[in-house]
Amino acid sequence: TNFNHIWQVGAIETNKKYRLSFWLKTENLKSAGTPTLEVVNAGDDKIITGSKPFPTGSNNWQEITLEFATPENSEGIYIRTARAYCGDVCPIAGTFWIDDFRIGEQ
Repeated sequence: TNFNHIWQVGAIETNKKYRLSFWLKTENLKSAGTPTLEVVNAGDDKIITGSKPFPTGSNNWQEITLEFATPENSEGIYIRTARAYCGDVCPIAGTFWIDDFRIGEQ
């Protein structure tokens, strides 16, 4: 099953270091496999980096930062949500918000 429900394509340069930051808030989030945010190479669909699974429960806004280097063969990236694997049947409930994405070279 594909759990990539939200995604955005980004233009980047190859062999560069980047920093991606965003803000996250959760409300009554419950699951053994909560969402994550991944940075994926658009050329071969390989994950470059990803966040830790989003925290369960209700949490105020917190800034999340991911640092990564783009591979030589990269023509772009996808920034997408995914879910931590938790089996074939893995219910999820609650709400999460992500806001204020920023990406820049290091």
